[in-house]
This record gives sequence, structure tokens and C-alpha cells, in this order.
Amino acid sequence: MEKFIEWAEDFENNKRESMRDPIGEIFYGCCMNESKEIPNEVKSMFLFNVIKKRAEYLKMVNSDWACLFLAALAESPGTAVMYLYYMKYKKSPLTIEGITSLFPWGFIPKKDLETLWDKQKMENGHNLLDYGPLNEWLIGNNI
Repeated sequence: MEKFIEWAEDFENNKRESMRDPIGEIFYGCCMNESKEIPNEVKSMFLFNVIKKRAEYLKMVNSDWACLFLAALAESPGTAVMYLYYMKYKKSPLTIEGITSLFPWGFIPKKDLETLWDKQKMENGHNLLDYGPLNEWLIGNNI
């Protein structure tokens, strides 16, 4: 778990970029609509489902609107999973409030996300964030 903690600290200490359009507009829309039911067509989106299912697997409190925002921000399953695992490590729910409290200064630039993706790779080339014992540790320790 040492490699994961090191990775999470690198994620935390990475520089941030403020939200720019269209991400800012999407975030605002998610905030304004949080009390409403999310449209069914969103619930069928691939990346939305990857995020929703992984959050549920990790036993994270989550909201559909936060899952939608993360899907728009991440644009790929790997990036989405990195944000999820960092949020799980910080014991933050995947909610609009959780996102704003963890990322008040913005989000990690795409080029830095690529570096973080490489850092989570294990010696055998597999992804640490897909590693069963890590998931068990995160869930079992209520992290």
C-alpha cells in the first residue's frame, strides 16, 4: 500500500488549473440541477457507468450529478479512476460538495495526469488502481 500512498500524495501535491469553459459550465449545470433526477440518456453513457460502478464498488457515497461532472472532466476511464481513488484516499464522497472541498483551486492538467497514470503502474505493467489487495485495503479500512 506504500506505493499507493506515495501516488496519492503525488496526486495531492500536483499543480492545479482553474476550471475553464466548457468544464466550468458543466460544473455549474451539475450544481444547479443536483436536486433533480438525472436524464436517462446520461445514465446510459459508458464513462458515467464506469465511474458509478467503481464508486459503488469502493463503497463511496456518490451522486449522479457528481458522476456526470467527473465523466466530463476526466474524458477517459483511467483519469476518472485516478480521481476516484484520490477521493477515496481522502475519504471524500463523490458528490458536488466533495469535489468542491477537495479541488477548490481546480484540477490537475492533462499532461500531469499522464505522468500520474504512469506512476501508478506496477513493475509487472499492471495498474495499481486495479489491484485487488489495494481495493480490499481501501474498503476494509473504510478509507
